[in-house]
Amino acid sequence: MRLKTSLCMRLKIIGLSAIISLLLLTLPSFAQGSASVTASDSIASNSSAIASNSSTTNSIPSLPGQKVRITAVGDIMMHQRQLDTHYDKVLKTYVFDDDYIHIQSELDRADLLIGNMETTFAGPGQKYAGYPLFNTPDALGDAIKRVGFDVLSTANNHCLDTGVAGLKRTVKVLKDLGFGVLGTRQTPEETGTLLTDVKGIKVGMLSYTYETGRRDKSRTLNGNVIPKAALPLVDSFSPDHQDEALVEMKS
Repeated sequence: MRLKTSLCMRLKIIGLSAIISLLLLTLPSFAQGSASVTASDSIASNSSAIASNSSTTNSIPSLPGQKVRITAVGDIMMHQRQLDTHYDKVLKTYVFDDDYIHIQSELDRADLLIGNMETTFAGPGQKYAGYPLFNTPDALGDAIKRVGFDVLSTANNHCLDTGVAGLKRTVKVLKDLGFGVLGTRQTPEETGTLLTDVKGIKVGMLSYTYETGRRDKSRTLNGNVIPKAALPLVDSFSPDHQDEALVEMKS
């Protein structure tokens, strides 16, 4: 199912471009291919769980009658024409709230609302711009907070559009607004995973973006070598080196 707004939002769950991988390494079952997942009876015993309609296994206790709706949305990004049309000349600021009015009722049904934030918030010190190097006003973060998003994935092929400084500031802006942030971080010491309780069910999340081909053994995004300073700040994997990523994810 797809619901389109002028933000080019496409409802999906589990995409190659770093929508959320809901601990698919450690969990026995997960739902894929729809805009939302409803949990009826699956939780993890100690650490994390993905809510799913799938049947339980012997190792997973059940919560009879418990249901959780997880909705994932992406991609949230702003092209130049959208930036131009969202600037309010009277208020002299950007206003993005109206983009969600046609899907708000669907989003309101979610117990956990996840978005793929495929832009950066590098601040007004850099020019606001769309493709190919996205930099969006902080007002977009305020707008999606009012819409009701809980968690944002920031690991994607545009996370370094405004450099390492832009990546770090993006995480800070979103965390300051109260979002759970997945996939990128301000310091190497920060965790790349998120564990949250949703109506008594623990849901674990991680987010990885796929790399482009390696260049002289260097990892790349969008064909550009990932700066050394950014390597510990971005969760990514190479389709040609999946074993490396699996070891990292399991750790």
